Amino acid sequence: MPPLAQPFSIAKGERICRFGTP
Repeated sequence: MPPLAQPFSIAKGERICRFGTP
């Protein structure tokens, strides 16, 4: 996963992070 997905996973949730959508 891209480095930008990490902060999103913490803020939105790992599920959204996996989909790649902020």
